[in-house]
Amino acid sequence: MQLLETILYEPGEGFYLLNYHLDRLTASATFFNKRNEGFEQIPTANFIEEQLNQQVPLKDGPQRVRLLLGSGGDIEIQHTPLSSVPTWISLAETSGGNTPLKIVLDCQPIESHSRYVTNKTTRRDIYNAARERAECDFHAGEQGKEDSIFDVLLYNEQRQITETSIANIAVEMRPGYWVTPTLECGLLAGIFRRYLLQSAQVHEGIVSIDDVTSNGPKRIVCFNSVRKLYDVELVNRAT
Repeated sequence: MQLLETILYEPGEGFYLLNYHLDRLTASATFFNKRNEGFEQIPTANFIEEQLNQQVPLKDGPQRVRLLLGSGGDIEIQHTPLSSVPTWISLAETSGGNTPLKIVLDCQPIESHSRYVTNKTTRRDIYNAARERAECDFHAGEQGKEDSIFDVLLYNEQRQITETSIANIAVEMRPGYWVTPTLECGLLAGIFRRYLLQSAQVHEGIVSIDDVTSNGPKRIVCFNSVRKLYDVELVNRAT
């Protein structure tokens, strides 16, 4: 098992929200170390930043960067070119008219307080199983796959919404007032989630299944630090 941070790199802008990523990486390493699961030696932020600058092709356009930290303190860096960079970062603005991506509600609760949910790691069994149940497709929304399911909406044992398999979520509970599930519901403390909270664009709270299925249509957005904000539409599972 490795700790994982997925980081957006843009020439001229650098590594997006890097300090937030390094904060979370250090917190997770400390969490596992206290449980005698390695991570006795955590590389410094300066060392990690040096490695990123050395190993990522900084002049080759935008990159999706995977930063992995092993239990022995070893760093691994992977990078994939991006054809475009998302720009929607403010809920006060419109999404630019993009068609919402389709998501479905999972058919069973997840183990919401698993250490592999509350920390971002390469152990993604819980998320992969949920995606398989929902028959998700990362290419959903592209030409020829407009009706495919992009992601799955997860919930805990108390039927409280938590997150999706690759993003945090917020629901517009009333006009202009967005609620993102509180960490106590059992979810990852996302990097872009932190940005939205600190900029007072979203508020923590409880979002029930009924809030998104039975109490009238509500606008839903997902977000992570690579895709930033994007609209989603909760649709009924195919039968």
